[in-house]
Amino acid sequence: MIEIKPLSKQTLIAAIDLADKVFPHQRWWEKASWVFQLSLMHGYFPKLLLGLLGISWCRYWVAVNSLSEVLGITGLYTLRGNSETYWLGWNCVNSKARGQGIGGKLVDFAISQAKNSGANYLKLYTSDLTHNAIARQLYEWRRFELVQQVLQQTRICGG
Repeated sequence: MIEIKPLSKQTLIAAIDLADKVFPHQRWWEKASWVFQLSLMHGYFPKLLLGLLGISWCRYWVAVNSLSEVLGITGLYTLRGNSETYWLGWNCVNSKARGQGIGGKLVDFAISQAKNSGANYLKLYTSDLTHNAIARQLYEWRRFELVQQVLQQTRICGG
């Protein structure tokens, strides 16, 4: 039985580990560890740090099994100056738990949370890499549409 629960201090380390495995190329300012930890804090300081990252609000959830193992993550956040648009963030499933419908449950849960919170739009970033094909298909089945394609540049250092 899979249950979706809010990210907590008890699931934080496992969630960070999973995000780091699934998303190994995080830039220093977009590390999962930062936003996950800041999302659990209250007060002025975490809001200030999130604001420096351009985030005005964020919340994350984990999919856990009966042993309380973190099998997946999903989250929502808003960017400063645009509270009508929510972003789906850090949506991922442990490679050993894929093919069980957990990713779909997490996306459906996030869509429901966004609707219930008054979002007019829900957006996400994903890539066209081969290993993301199933995730892109999952998003397309839920009527997400490609609105922009951004080419990544690779920096080549000479020497």
